[in-house]
Amino acid sequence: MKKKFIVAGELSGDITAAWYIEKKNLKADAYLYGVGGEHMAAHGVELVRRYYDLNITGVLEVVAHLPRIFRIMRELVAYVVAGGFDEVILVDFPGFNIRFAARLKKIMPNIIVTYVAPPQMWCWGAWRVRKIRRYFDNVVVLYPFEEAWYKERGVRAQWIGCSTYDAMEPYMHDEVEKEPLIALIPGSRTSEIHRLASLIVGVAQVLHDKYPMMRFVMPLASSLSEDFIKKSLKDAGLQLDSFPLAFVRGDAEKYHVLQRCCLAVTKPGTVTLELALLDVPSVVFFKISMASFLLAWFLVKVKYMSLPNLLLHKRLLPEAVQRNCTVEYIVTQSLPIIDSFLARGDYHRTFLQEITQLRGLLSFKKN
Repeated sequence: MKKKFIVAGELSGDITAAWYIEKKNLKADAYLYGVGGEHMAAHGVELVRRYYDLNITGVLEVVAHLPRIFRIMRELVAYVVAGGFDEVILVDFPGFNIRFAARLKKIMPNIIVTYVAPPQMWCWGAWRVRKIRRYFDNVVVLYPFEEAWYKERGVRAQWIGCSTYDAMEPYMHDEVEKEPLIALIPGSRTSEIHRLASLIVGVAQVLHDKYPMMRFVMPLASSLSEDFIKKSLKDAGLQLDSFPLAFVRGDAEKYHVLQRCCLAVTKPGTVTLELALLDVPSVVFFKISMASFLLAWFLVKVKYMSLPNLLLHKRLLPEAVQRNCTVEYIVTQSLPIIDSFLARGDYHRTFLQEITQLRGLLSFKKN
């Protein structure tokens, strides 16, 4: 049996890694070890570390933790070298994984290194492709047009489907009627919750005051405890005893509940694509420290933050970014969506037409 080592540095990577393990049936002929979370563990990976050890948000926040991150990287490189692994599979998380691949290839030039869900270099940082070409033997992309983009730049790339589309596909055939239900999705990291709890609470309170019939739901990431979330929301001024907010945990329950939502107020990331494929309109918010934002603004040249907007090259989802990331702006963007839902207006019908195009883009058909 072969030995393969997998690294996923955040929750979305953990989910993508589990999808890849199943898609490629890796357990059939290999022992699997790695860094990840419960999704990888459920797919037979023996975890040597949890992804929480590496998961930090914000440019300057990462800088502050660099000594610990590089120490973990050295430990993992040593573990792979000593373990006699046949292949290393790195999932997303480019700030860590590209450096990890470089260090590993320097010591073990013949080891196979595969990159699953590489960074969206077609959005920014295309110069990094030379590192992908140099340190990775195989690249597995998540979006169909990325395959040609990478191949044109000398990278051995393959598209085998979109993990998010595959996860949502069973729910796409359900005929679910939308309800006066709003999803609040602040993120999966404790640092995000601390920073954004007051924003989420403010938005929820204003929307509930304007629409008393509205109920709210908050999916809980496996990395967060319900007690922590409740305390954060209470500290931000939410009266949980009297406010119509429910918490859901677990993918199946989460997706069934999200399908019924008429609106989601969410952070960026894979969840925006999940919501879109579930026919849920969203308002996307994003805010980090001003110093981190200014540095990112200098480096990152993208027009949109959310995946559906990036993939469709248009503003399908309203975005509240940085200085616009306020209760007032998010509420302003939410009102037309809610009003259209209540009046059975055109917004949701137009939205569904756009989602049909998105689904067609991501649907993988074997030749």
